Amino acid sequence: MSEIKEESLLAESAKAKQFSLKLYWGVGIVVIVGALAFGLFTGDSDQVVPEVLQAKAQKGDIVLSISTTGRVVSMTDVDLFFPSQGILKEVLVTEGQSVKAGEVLAKQDTRDAGLAIAQAELALETAQKNVAVSSGNTGLTTVEAAAEDLARAKADLETMYADQAPDRAEEYKQALIKVSQTEDVYSNALHAVDVVFIIDTRVVPYSKGEMGERLDTIENYRTAESAYESFLDALETQKQTIDQAALEQIIADSVELGKMVNRALQAGINSLSDSEPYEDFTQSIIDSSLTDLQSHQTKVKAEILKMTELRDALSSLEADQQEDIADQLALIRSLELKVAAANQGVTSDETQVSQAKLALTAAQLKYENLVLRAPISGTVGPINFRVGEFVGTDKDTPVLSIVGAEGISVESYVEEADVAKVAVGQVALITFDAFDSVPFEGVVTFISDTPTIDGNGIVTYRMVVATEEADDRIRAGMTTYVDVITSGVRDVLVIPVAAVRPHDGAPSVQKESGEWVPVTTSFTDGKQVEVTAGLKVGDTVIYVE
Repeated sequence: MSEIKEESLLAESAKAKQFSLKLYWGVGIVVIVGALAFGLFTGDSDQVVPEVLQAKAQKGDIVLSISTTGRVVSMTDVDLFFPSQGILKEVLVTEGQSVKAGEVLAKQDTRDAGLAIAQAELALETAQKNVAVSSGNTGLTTVEAAAEDLARAKADLETMYADQAPDRAEEYKQALIKVSQTEDVYSNALHAVDVVFIIDTRVVPYSKGEMGERLDTIENYRTAESAYESFLDALETQKQTIDQAALEQIIADSVELGKMVNRALQAGINSLSDSEPYEDFTQSIIDSSLTDLQSHQTKVKAEILKMTELRDALSSLEADQQEDIADQLALIRSLELKVAAANQGVTSDETQVSQAKLALTAAQLKYENLVLRAPISGTVGPINFRVGEFVGTDKDTPVLSIVGAEGISVESYVEEADVAKVAVGQVALITFDAFDSVPFEGVVTFISDTPTIDGNGIVTYRMVVATEEADDRIRAGMTTYVDVITSGVRDVLVIPVAAVRPHDGAPSVQKESGEWVPVTTSFTDGKQVEVTAGLKVGDTVIYVE
């Protein structure tokens, strides 16, 4: 078992369970005088004299935790599951890979959860502004604060539109240049067909079969030539005004024109391949013409592919930009709802802040539950799912397993009243009666979304805590005590809660001299309290429990 550092907040929490505040007797005179005064005022010499205690203000830690019992379920490996079902987006490790505790292993789709966190953070920020307004810390009203957030979101949307427009314009410009480059390729190809067959002027006798092939070549040529002329007209118009719809259409026209030119070339190639030499139309001329047409055909096919890829690239650009706009519009709609709510009036700003914090915590927990982390250091075992597959909540098939050389996993159950305070990643202490309650430091790795209801109707939620620490005495099935650290403060000025009493209408403490001093307090665990103003380290206070 690894040694726990004395300065660890966790160690302080563990000690707190057995901690008895060391009491210092006051100066003898103070006690005697107090006792005499009490006897004089009561007139009863048999009355029990209250015990006067004293304590020094000193630096320390205060923590709050949720305690439950558990049982050791594994000492060698940990099966890992996503708490909720979804699509497996990423697997970042491979079987046999060594990983460290806390390392991200796999993710489900986190886009929606990330947006929910952003919205929850914005909601919390707005709620805190409202509290500041009611406290007089700012000149903004609740409605104005919400309206400012909405105005910023709308301004961001306008900026997004403004930034996207030049990007689209430049993409369209470059696309138009590429489309224009196809003009020469198609023109040269058609010219090659015309030159080879002298379609407009040459008349030579053909056999019946040869005449059919020649007519097929002429027909394809005429169709492509007509489409080419239309393409030139549309291209010239598009050069004057770059319009998305028209550009997409002319790219599509370019693809179709290329296919027509390709058919004309292929018909010519077929015709030449079947031709017989005669008079001046020698075999050498036929071979040269075939080579020329085939070369043009290769270029035309390349242009068709280029135009197809260009069309897909423009579609992808448009889709990405539209998705960004949609996300911003969703944010604006959310803010519009908040402005409407602010106009209707808010009954309690503090309640809004609490609700916003809970919503943010819930959103963060939901996001974190979509990320699978290694609870211990070890080696990745079998990976049972692939990216893109649906991962359910079937506990018979883990997403993957981590095989560790040391450490344990503890299964416990958290009551429904406490489950909202517990989150994956929180630090926990595991203790065993058999080992003199020496704590093992661990971390919460799993909290079930599905409740467990016993025969008495008590609702609990399954929780798994893992630790890298190990002890040869630990056995599977052993009963444990688990303390999950939910909140706390570290290295703050602390005194006993009992020392703080109301005096002159304010929380105060009595110093050793008898002087009452007002103090400002903050975090407390019910036994000790944090003092943020009024005392310094080493000050002695007296009190009666």
